[in-house]
Amino acid sequence: MAVDNDILISNKFVYNLQYIFVRWFRFITAIVITLYIVGFLAKYPFGFNEVKFIFEFLIALFLLYRFNNFRNKIVLTELDKEVAFTAGEYLLIVALVDLFAGYEDKLRPKLLKYTQPVVDYFKKTFSL
Repeated sequence: MAVDNDILISNKFVYNLQYIFVRWFRFITAIVITLYIVGFLAKYPFGFNEVKFIFEFLIALFLLYRFNNFRNKIVLTELDKEVAFTAGEYLLIVALVDLFAGYEDKLRPKLLKYTQPVVDYFKKTFSL
């Protein structure tokens, strides 16, 4: 796994930390998107756009560093495959959420009978 002085790969601790971050990123993204679709974030927005911006910024920084043209030798690792897949997955989901947001006024009333019980459960459980 050692590559020319690339701390993101050659340092096992940093590499494992990145891998854990990618896994948590996928988990948090799934939760945020689910809450948005259910309608919880539509009623209680707590910075959805800010979180989306931070995620996109971190993905862009990582991809720019790992795959820039000025590096001598690029060795693809399992982490790179995971990040590339996660980035594609995230972009697809965010594009669908943006599409959903454009038609939200028409779709929300139709979905409300399915999502309102979930929102009520969270309100009751967490005293919101």
